[in-house]
Amino acid sequence: MEINSGINPNLEINSGINPNLEINSGINPNLEINSGINPNLEINSGINPNLEINSGINPNLEINSGINPNLEINSGINPNLEINSGINPNLEINSGINPNLEINSGINPNLEINSGINPNLEINSGINPNLEINSGINPNLEINSGINPNLEINSGINPNLEINSGINPNLEINSGINPNLEINSGINPNLEINSGINPNLEINSGINPNLEINSGINPNLEINSGINPNLEINSGINPNLEINSGINPNLEINSGINPNLEMNSGINPNLEINSGINPNLEMSSGINPNLEINSGINPNLEINSGINPNLEMNSGINPNLEINWYQSQPGDKLINSGINPNLEINSGINPNLEINSGIHPNLEFNSGIHPNLEIISGINPNLEINSGINPNLEINSGINPNLEMNSGINPNLEINSGINPNLEINSGINPNLEINCTEPHVLSTLDSVSLMYPFFYRPMFQVLEDGWKSFLPEDAFKDLESM
Repeated sequence: MEINSGINPNLEINSGINPNLEINSGINPNLEINSGINPNLEINSGINPNLEINSGINPNLEINSGINPNLEINSGINPNLEINSGINPNLEINSGINPNLEINSGINPNLEINSGINPNLEINSGINPNLEINSGINPNLEINSGINPNLEINSGINPNLEINSGINPNLEINSGINPNLEINSGINPNLEINSGINPNLEINSGINPNLEINSGINPNLEINSGINPNLEINSGINPNLEINSGINPNLEINSGINPNLEMNSGINPNLEINSGINPNLEMSSGINPNLEINSGINPNLEINSGINPNLEMNSGINPNLEINWYQSQPGDKLINSGINPNLEINSGINPNLEINSGIHPNLEFNSGIHPNLEIISGINPNLEINSGINPNLEINSGINPNLEMNSGINPNLEINSGINPNLEINSGINPNLEINCTEPHVLSTLDSVSLMYPFFYRPMFQVLEDGWKSFLPEDAFKDLESM
């Protein structure tokens, strides 16, 4: 274990049997890490971050999971989060100076602070904090879990939460101006993370831990799912996001006043998207995907953050976020593949998602068989999330969905942050962004850079044209424009 703290702390964490985790956070990042056999998860919040996790029988989501999970997140100075997971779980989280938390999960949850067969809960409130927690027979919440869960919650300007779950799980959570989170569970988990000016979070899980972020033999990380998904998120004033999907896909997303979005999908595709002061990014895919960061058979997820940021992402049955485009003939418009995706980001066997941000964000990376960018996928997935002053990160996944979120001063959008950033990616007949073109002549054109870059619509990304020309071969850029 290595820990670096300060404005630009670098953290390294190894948890579980073979998990590897690295985290770089910004001014006030909070890290949470959960690991099962190979899962790693981290979550960080700001001055008044509120994290809630509800899980049913076998949910694998820091925030939302199950057959029909619903996730909603509203952030900003007073972000509100809603999470539904498991059979019939309902979670609501309101954070900020006066955060309100409500959690209902399990078969028959009742009451403020009601859980399990023999749950013990204690709640102390401060200025105006309200907490409600309901869990079922074996629900595992960030605050409540297990047949005999012990829950303690202290709220107010500096609320403290403690949670014990699983066979031998120990969780401690301190939030507020100086939130501290520690969670140890499972056979031999040991994780420690120190980040930002004051945040401290620790979470470890064992073979079958159901922690705030991790659960099951093969838990799906808070933001990433699949056999070996990896996700990392770091935020701050100028958060950077990175997402990797597919066998060895690499995606990067940078946001802020001038957020940059990069997405890579497929075997080794690399794509980049840059947005301006008011960029719009949207992604929808799958059979019945709804809203930002949505995945699973019928998951619904929404996320609103920042002063005016809007971000939506939808994935299919097994999408980890993937953007695949093809041309029927050279010169034709790029066509998006998938069952009915306007824009799809799906990852394969070993998808990785990573996001780094902060005033001086340090990118994390994982090594695997075929590493491409700062983040590489392998047998051991890693997930990290860091948020800024008042960011709230939530993640929802179904069978194999992957999503991530990044926030700045008040942004809580996966791939979205800054003063007034709006990220939207529309694909189809008139996509604003077209990513991952597999046309042979395009690939050969881009061979010199060994990357596949997005094809932006000029009206939206005019400001970035010079930047792209600076590192793309002249002929390649002409070919891209011709599309």
